[in-house]
Amino acid sequence: MTKPKRYKRYSAEFKREAIRRANAEGIKDAAVCAELGISTRQFRRWRDELALLGNDAFPGPGRSRDQELTDLKRAGQSEEGARFPKGSSGVLCQGIEVKYACIERRRDDYPVRMMCRLLGVSASGFSVSPKKGKMFLTVKSLCTMITRA
Repeated sequence: MTKPKRYKRYSAEFKREAIRRANAEGIKDAAVCAELGISTRQFRRWRDELALLGNDAFPGPGRSRDQELTDLKRAGQSEEGARFPKGSSGVLCQGIEVKYACIERRRDDYPVRMMCRLLGVSASGFSVSPKKGKMFLTVKSLCTMITRA
């Protein structure tokens, strides 16, 4: 079994400096690429991105799922208290309808996709309207059902 190829990652500063060098008068792109050990195709991609996006080019790796979870945990340690875990009160043991109702109740506090992933339900099932035949409970109808029981 072959190992997957590991791609080298370059910082935004490195990319900008490479482009700056190539823009100097009398310097060819191929010479800069050979000096830095990068392919001309990669270099052209960087230059196109910089020309298209300007200062917003090369934003970095972005946010990972681990970062989202860390942010969620931090939110639970804020002055307001652990809002999602405390408000769930056994939601993990409930059926899909109750989980969707919990997500609906907290959708202004947390990202819907992240809550769906953490509760183990489909994000697309959450977004389906009642007109399409899927069962969806609103918070109001859930409260009515609980008070009747």
